[in-house]
This record gives sequence, structure tokens and C-alpha cells, in this order.
Amino acid sequence: MSNTYPAVLQERYKLDELPDTPHMLVEAVGRKRGCLIAGGKVDWPRTCQMVLKDLREGKFGLVSLEWPDGRGWS
Repeated sequence: MSNTYPAVLQERYKLDELPDTPHMLVEAVGRKRGCLIAGGKVDWPRTCQMVLKDLREGKFGLVSLEWPDGRGWS
């Protein structure tokens, strides 16, 4: 999603800049939303579940995770 809908992610999670990697994106979202565990580390399962829940509930708006025929993976 960060490649196809970067503005949607930035707006939804109030990110000033979109991180370079998926790992850094989960870290940024987790910190921004307060999904932390002991030691100030990001709670990855909780953060990922939150993002999936947002996707399922349509909080990103109209997005697609599929490519039309002839595009994407070959």
C-alpha cells in the first residue's frame, strides 16, 4: 500500500513522511498510535492487527490490493 496509496497511509496515521521500508512503516504507525510494550518497543502484533482492522473497515477509503490483468507480478 505504501507504493500505491502513500497519501492515504500518511493521512490515516498522521505521518509527516512515509518511511522507506514496510518495517519502518509499522514502527512509525505503532509509535504514532501508542502501540508500545515494555521498554518503549512497538507492539508489532497489535499494530498489524490495527492496520488490518482499518483496512477491513474501509477506513482507507476505496483501495484495491489487486492489479488489473497485465500489471504487477509476472
